[in-house]
Amino acid sequence: MRTTYLMFFLLISLGSFAQSTQLIVKSTGKGLYIEHKVIPKENWYSIGRKYEISPLEIAPFNGLSMDKGLSIGQTIKIPLISSNFNQDLENKTGVPVAHIVGQKEGLLHIASQYNVTVAQIKKWNKLSADQINIGDELVVGFVKVTIPVLQSKPIEAAKVEKVVEASPSSVLQQEVKKSVLVVPVPTPASAEKKVEKQQDKVVEPKVEKPSKILENATVVAATPKQIQVDASANGAGYFSSSFAQQSKEGKPQKLEGFIYGVFKSSSGWDDGKYYVLLNSVIPGTIIKISVKGTDKSVFAKVLGSVPPGKESDGMSMRMSNSAASALGIIETNTALSLVWFN
Repeated sequence: MRTTYLMFFLLISLGSFAQSTQLIVKSTGKGLYIEHKVIPKENWYSIGRKYEISPLEIAPFNGLSMDKGLSIGQTIKIPLISSNFNQDLENKTGVPVAHIVGQKEGLLHIASQYNVTVAQIKKWNKLSADQINIGDELVVGFVKVTIPVLQSKPIEAAKVEKVVEASPSSVLQQEVKKSVLVVPVPTPASAEKKVEKQQDKVVEPKVEKPSKILENATVVAATPKQIQVDASANGAGYFSSSFAQQSKEGKPQKLEGFIYGVFKSSSGWDDGKYYVLLNSVIPGTIIKISVKGTDKSVFAKVLGSVPPGKESDGMSMRMSNSAASALGIIETNTALSLVWFN
């Protein structure tokens, strides 16, 4: 009798899990969308590539600016448009997107809402009749994703049968074994290492706000043009390893021949933490600054855009005076090249 109850509980739990992994479509006055929660190392560009949509479409849809970076855990709306939303009856390419049935909603109403036919909805959801219930999740299309977003495969019958055939005692033993493996008890040695790592963690010094540090800027006039990308991590600075990591995750961007200036900063002189203000680049991006015709280069973190003002007129970038010193910049006509990834 206990085995029968266990079998029933497992089937209900598995069915609920399979149903909850659907991507749910929502809508606003701007159109249909799904939600995405930002995870570490994600930015506007990587999320755009994941859902096969330009970040220039995502940002305004959310009422945000790409000049402002994204926060871990932040929820943003991914628009469903022709480039990433597939509703082809025969070609079910992508991850299923579902509509949750509300009160007084029938198949005809839902079909017209998503510009598909009742036959399409019935085929995608394997419905033999027009009867649907409040709370049902009905597939209304498929979102194209470059990287899998979730596990949306239906649970195979063979796997369910295998679980059902197991006795209650063996199932409990397996769960206990999993819990022991998943939650190891830290040894004193590992605890000591953890403390050491926390002590070794370097806290970045507070950088002065742009309004205060953009004084006595030197200006170099030049004509913008593109250059060949040197993506090597050879150079000076605390952020060289971060640059190497970002080079594996984004597409190379390059710039040469631009107007730039220098601002005063107390950071970088001893710790190699160089900072820049750079237009049209996401804050947090690491850039490689090189002196043309030499092997001198440094790595710097972008704090934000160059603020407007007479002293910044026409400038694309401002770097800390510690970065300028590390590059050996004395003459104001020194030509630079920039490389970064997004």
